[in-house]
Amino acid sequence: MGADLLVIEDREQQEFINRSIIQQRDGKFWMGLYRDGDGWRWVDGHLYNPGLLQISEEYSGDCVWMEADSGYNRDHCLSNHNWICQKRSLKI
Repeated sequence: MGADLLVIEDREQQEFINRSIIQQRDGKFWMGLYRDGDGWRWVDGHLYNPGLLQISEEYSGDCVWMEADSGYNRDHCLSNHNWICQKRSLKI
């Protein structure tokens, strides 16, 4: 459908997403951050910036999910969580 998993590019976007998902009952959401051979990478190809968000080491796995106000956690990529996708806006 022309969308990809969420890529967080800055603090403003991060805060917007947190405000948007805080009301969800099952608030665990996949985002587009995964581990590849070189470390963590976003689905759009950009490298992970640890200054923007920190991935918890509490869990193991090669994909990252987020929970509002609880942080960013690792899990196995085939685990069942909700997801957040984004799509570029269309200019009319």
